Amino acid sequence: MEGAKKYMKGQDMVPFISFKQSVPLAVKLIDSKEDEIKNTQGSEGGMVKGVKFLVEHNGDKKSFFTSSISLIQKLAEHAEGSVVTIMQIKYNSGEGFRTGYEVEAGDHVAAMEAKKGGAPVGGQSAPATASEENASLEDAANSEPQW
Repeated sequence: MEGAKKYMKGQDMVPFISFKQSVPLAVKLIDSKEDEIKNTQGSEGGMVKGVKFLVEHNGDKKSFFTSSISLIQKLAEHAEGSVVTIMQIKYNSGEGFRTGYEVEAGDHVAAMEAKKGGAPVGGQSAPATASEENASLEDAANSEPQW
């Protein structure tokens, strides 16, 4: 699909990266900025505030948006240029299903895949850390493609 790639490059569009449950991804942190996106979930409407991250994954620049306070805090601990491994986890908090994140410095995809942190959807165990109890997900699926 060279035509699509050429169009994206000509429009300065950066592809999204999305985190899926129990699939760790190693990324290099390039930049971050405060941003907001239109809330397309439910009837609430309005804008969702959060942070948009520019990362490198497998040699390609990609972006994602999150309003997860837990994920923003964890990524803020790392310097630009750092490589981190991020894995989304879902768990049953007793009040419904929640989404949280594990973040480790360095490329630890194999180690995180081996332990598959957190409980699977429908599981009853608590999150990997207490800070994930407050996590919420606003993923790249709702974000605009331009950095």
